[in-house]
Amino acid sequence: MLSGVVMRLRLLRTPGLVLLLALAACDEDRPEDEAFGVVDPEDFPDAGLGSLEPTYGFHEGERAEFYRFGDVGVVLNDDGKLQGAPVNAMYWFYRDGEPLFDYEADPDHPGGYRLTEESQYPIIDYLPGREDYSPYWQLVRVEVPSYYEANDVKSLATLRDAVDSADFSLDRTGDAIHCPVVDSEAELLQGVSNRDRVLPRVPLWFRRLKTYCYLFERPDDFLGAEGFPMPAACVRVGPDDPADTDVDCQVLSIPGMELHFPRIRVEYDTGEKFEAFPPDGILTEFLPGADGYSPLARVFYYRVVPGFPFGGYTSLSDIDPSLSEPADPEMYQDYPLRGTVPACTTSADCDDGLSPPLACNTETGYCDAPPVGYAQHCGPGIARCDATPSANFPMGLACTSLRIQVERFCYRRCDWEEDDTDSGPNDSRCDSIPGMTCARTLRVIEENAGVCLRECNSLRGAPETVAANSECELDMGDDEFDSDLDGAIYGPANPTAPFDLDDNPFEASREDAAEPDGRVDLMEGTTCLVSSRDLCAWPDSRAEALRQAGAGQ
Repeated sequence: MLSGVVMRLRLLRTPGLVLLLALAACDEDRPEDEAFGVVDPEDFPDAGLGSLEPTYGFHEGERAEFYRFGDVGVVLNDDGKLQGAPVNAMYWFYRDGEPLFDYEADPDHPGGYRLTEESQYPIIDYLPGREDYSPYWQLVRVEVPSYYEANDVKSLATLRDAVDSADFSLDRTGDAIHCPVVDSEAELLQGVSNRDRVLPRVPLWFRRLKTYCYLFERPDDFLGAEGFPMPAACVRVGPDDPADTDVDCQVLSIPGMELHFPRIRVEYDTGEKFEAFPPDGILTEFLPGADGYSPLARVFYYRVVPGFPFGGYTSLSDIDPSLSEPADPEMYQDYPLRGTVPACTTSADCDDGLSPPLACNTETGYCDAPPVGYAQHCGPGIARCDATPSANFPMGLACTSLRIQVERFCYRRCDWEEDDTDSGPNDSRCDSIPGMTCARTLRVIEENAGVCLRECNSLRGAPETVAANSECELDMGDDEFDSDLDGAIYGPANPTAPFDLDDNPFEASREDAAEPDGRVDLMEGTTCLVSSRDLCAWPDSRAEALRQAGAGQ
């Protein structure tokens, strides 16, 4: 008894000790999750993987730039009409009203920013590939006690336990943001519209696993950057979580808008039918920030004929709405619009004060990424391949990569729709050059374009690496020159645009690479990659080497 009284007196006389013991008690009860790695994107749709590139259309005569993030489940009312897409909760942490997250410049994305390493990452409980997933989120503020340390909590289950303990509290703000979840290795390509618009990559926790989303529409003051606001959310009363069916609360849903896509229907004499969807033909009525705009789009199709030209229709008023049919079955997709691309007559019309500068694409009449030559890194917002015909590249160049790749490069263009008239093993669409074939890869940007690639056999490579690089480089020995191979594979020792050996850090020196007649192998440096077929292609690592070479100039 006495000892107990003495102990209480000691505690009263040593407040520092009381504080330490109190903190120790809090530490014992403090909620904490162990990190389990990153989310496996096995069930993610393709729209959340790899390089997330823009797609194009028109708004009232202006070229519009979109991103596509895949299908979205929607809520219908009793009449079967769209009520909207559900808005799930995303939990952001605060202490004494101040956010436990901050942002900094992103060195990997000039002009962009990211959450700092010390920030508490938001928590979600839904992922792409699930029927209940939605890329639209309600901002839920989590107020934490003084002893909480950032990223102790990494799951909604642990957060709920903490809220039940009364040390944590939740505030459902009613504000919504648009942040599509993507694979941890996915990268959003910048595009050419509104290049100063910041779309930060936000790290998230999902059930103790790390994943990411790209932040699009959001309140103007959120994360300290100007953003396009979300469309006004509808409010309904119902369960916020299917597991909490006995809890009625405000549930948000995002309204949608219409997007119209061109569609070609072709029927052969044999009765075979197929559909094709020309690129660059999306038509929209609204831009971000306008009443009626929404990143949630209902898909409609308007019919066009084969050979439909670029810019055939540039406004919804150009088409007969009665000929525009809804997708069957109904389809709703997450299709945010980044902005519009200026029309141009010269590159001076494209000066937005940012680097690298844009250039006027005289083929389309709109500003575009600058043109680059053979074997150079390309893609939306990066660069476009020079389509100018030349001796080595009669159809110019096309930007592509194989299915398994992230990065794209410029290759010799060919027309894969033409018939191969070579009766032998070679391909007339590639000038019957031995070993070359006109391939229609998954990611050729230009319409109807294939590229000439060398076929290879990956099984001949080293078993531990699979790659058979030697098959992708012709023998450079003086006595082994194959006179059947012409300048389409071998370029002149001092080639002119669009290919310049001096500007290509991956090419061998002239002394090492020159053939007896002064020609060099333009496929040197490619790798045998295993895709739907084995083909020689530039490896993804080449893109970083080119970036570093450009930064050093």
